[in-house]
Amino acid sequence: MSESVTEGSDAIPSPTLEIRNLRVSMSRGGQRHTILEDLNFYARAGEITAVIGRSGSGKSTLAHAIQGLLPDTSAPNVTGSILINKNEIVGAGNKHLRFARQRLVRVISQDPLDALNPTMTLRRQMTETCDELVAKNRLEWAGIIDVERVLKSFPHQISGGERQRVLIAMATAAKVAVVVADEPTTGLDPENKVRVIELLRALADEGVAVVLNTHDHVVAKTADIIALMDNRRIVEYGPIPKGLSPYLNHYAGELPAHQSEGEMGRPDPLLLLSKVKNDTTGVPVSSVVEKKLTVTRSLCGADDAILEMRCVSKAFHTTGLFGSKSVHVLHAIDMSVSVGECVALIGDSGAGKSTFLKIAAGMLRQDAGTVAWKGQSSPQVVFQDPKSFLTPWVPIGEQIVEGLRSKRIDVAARNRRLMEMLDFVELEGSLYDALPSELSVGQCQRAVIARALAVSPQLLLCDEPISALDNPLAASILSLIGRIRRSYGTAIIIATHDLAAARMAADRVYALRGGKLHSLIDMAEPYPEYSISPLQVTAQC
Repeated sequence: MSESVTEGSDAIPSPTLEIRNLRVSMSRGGQRHTILEDLNFYARAGEITAVIGRSGSGKSTLAHAIQGLLPDTSAPNVTGSILINKNEIVGAGNKHLRFARQRLVRVISQDPLDALNPTMTLRRQMTETCDELVAKNRLEWAGIIDVERVLKSFPHQISGGERQRVLIAMATAAKVAVVVADEPTTGLDPENKVRVIELLRALADEGVAVVLNTHDHVVAKTADIIALMDNRRIVEYGPIPKGLSPYLNHYAGELPAHQSEGEMGRPDPLLLLSKVKNDTTGVPVSSVVEKKLTVTRSLCGADDAILEMRCVSKAFHTTGLFGSKSVHVLHAIDMSVSVGECVALIGDSGAGKSTFLKIAAGMLRQDAGTVAWKGQSSPQVVFQDPKSFLTPWVPIGEQIVEGLRSKRIDVAARNRRLMEMLDFVELEGSLYDALPSELSVGQCQRAVIARALAVSPQLLLCDEPISALDNPLAASILSLIGRIRRSYGTAIIIATHDLAAARMAADRVYALRGGKLHSLIDMAEPYPEYSISPLQVTAQC
């Protein structure tokens, strides 16, 4: 090792991270696939370099390659050069790689729940790498207000925004030269996104070279340098332009928010951004436009309600040094959802959207009120992070039809249903024997939706179904939700903090604030300044 990073060092060589002619290939199903090819870029101390690209473009592979942590099960073949303060990562031995991970580079994972140990308190996890005083100082630096509460909590007991800030605090407890943040704002509401970006900027101000992997061009524009990844390479590199370049316009466009009334149930076109190409006239080719489905309103009469929630309330009780207290998450909630209808529920992280869905699914018992379903099958839930809810060692095909085994469906029928579901969600049939780790996030999300649909539910509950996806994939998942309604007449509730997605997908949109539902009456306003009106309670609670 030619150099190391010392505490309090002011002079960090520039560029701190330098990647030359990097090529990474990995094996799956006996075939070798090239993930990165002839990739070149660098990152300097004191700057944020945003690597922007679609889901599956290789950003996470790049993050793991920088740390020397590509999975051995994929038989990775890495050539080229990755220099951190002149220390070579490619081809380094285990001793040198351990040194690099301790003193040179840390990665902030995309999924905090996956990165944190669910069986250990955060105090135990943080004090494995630093003493408790440093842990508390880093948590305070990361914006955690109630440090003691967070330290004694398990990962699932704190909010998504808090988990991400804990992960940043853990990754930066020891001073390193490079921090790679892999999609750190995924699944966060706008307020928490701003907090995370402010933390990354604070790291850069401390002299760290920050590499920010993202598919969100709004987040990318907060960086100093942008590196656009496409077709396994960096195709554009340099300072953030004043206006979006043609590359950025094509690969990082926002979800279309101009659809008429924003309702998936009306026959308006939804542009699938991943497929759009212009002809010589500049008009989008009609063959790549999927029509929004038309749901016959006669299907959605009052007598066809699939879900009835009346006066539902829920509080959580906590005990601390100064006694116990109750936090009322839901208060006197009324909602009815009919056949083929889609209802969107928007709100900030911690507003109670996931609690609402768990009660609607029967996974959590309400304190007061009633929840009633109609139909022969229980509601199915599509959770926010698909990879966390897929068994890592079980092939995707087995997981999709696992719900049919308890119904004593024979093998031949299960296989037919599997192929039907794979085709419906547009997954290649050859992926039936792939493990979740071999699929992209978008493919895992489709597999989770296929698993939910395999048992023919009449109610589908989707918790942030597009938060981990880039804009083209998000548009395709919203179109898939539309096809589910058209093909099966399934009632759907979507919980999200994305107003544009809610407008496009739903017949009705509600905001969850202060434990109460409010009807959205002006969806043209940008989030979170939309106009709302309180619902009229129709039953005595």
